[in-house]
Amino acid sequence: MLHLASRSPRRSELLARLGFAFGVLELDIPEHRQPGEPAEDYVRRVAREKAGAGLLQVMSTPAAVVSVSDVTVAALDEPAIADYLATREWDGKAGAYGIQGRAQVFIEHLSGSYSAVMGLPLFETARLLREFGVVPQGAPA
Repeated sequence: MLHLASRSPRRSELLARLGFAFGVLELDIPEHRQPGEPAEDYVRRVAREKAGAGLLQVMSTPAAVVSVSDVTVAALDEPAIADYLATREWDGKAGAYGIQGRAQVFIEHLSGSYSAVMGLPLFETARLLREFGVVPQGAPA
């Protein structure tokens, strides 16, 4: 059984797009960046902590991949910021915006994976799962 160590509805939606059956683990792992911690180290640390809390077997598996995406947001004036904040669309989202929502009009440039910015890098996830022999339902093994 495949398990998602995240309660993010966006990650569930993205993983479902790959056609996998999976369960969602209810974990309470703090996601706070340590002072001076580089972003990539932070992402790796939180992923390890979630994996370790959810499935001890994952901790012994060296199949970790980091997907790096750079997003450039246009300079916004105070009224544009206030209007966006009033939508509350930012609430509960990493980076305080959802690239798939109203904030996409502020995106000047994206380098990397759109789905990773949404919450789960589909290309890398599908590749890792194939390497472990996990295939979508109805797909040939």
